[in-house]
Amino acid sequence: MAGDGRVIVMGRKGARDVFVSDREVEAIEVAPGGVTVRPIWHYSGESSVPHSGKRPPLAPDFPPVGGFHYTILTIPAGANDAYHAFVDNVLGDHARDGKPGAHWTPTVDCIVVTQGELVLEADAQSVRVGPGESVIINGNRHRWCNPGPCDAVLHAISIGAKSELKE
Repeated sequence: MAGDGRVIVMGRKGARDVFVSDREVEAIEVAPGGVTVRPIWHYSGESSVPHSGKRPPLAPDFPPVGGFHYTILTIPAGANDAYHAFVDNVLGDHARDGKPGAHWTPTVDCIVVTQGELVLEADAQSVRVGPGESVIINGNRHRWCNPGPCDAVLHAISIGAKSELKE
């Protein structure tokens, strides 16, 4: 969808608050069938403001404690197997054996579904999440599935956190 990845960044130049960029962030296809991620913004360390607004270099898979990632994830209708294989391959030790795509991360994830419908699965429960609905995941094991006839899009801010979960 056009405009899904437009990012307007404010920053500071001298003593003035200004718009330092206005651009489209391209989607990166991460699995067959159109599973994409748009890495919108991230900090790999402690944030401070005012900030110049200069885009930081691409960050690692998980933000460190105090850092964050803001991404847009698209899971097309019918692409669950491809998405789950991507999760299992990329997350390695954080993926859960026995249930494709199930994983946990050392983050607090603040998520808003903006298009379509997703099913969020926990160990013994599941819930449908639709447009405008939010989810907070506190380092919990979970798995996303798109059961619907249209693409599903979620916006996620993942904040690095200390974890006591041992796998």
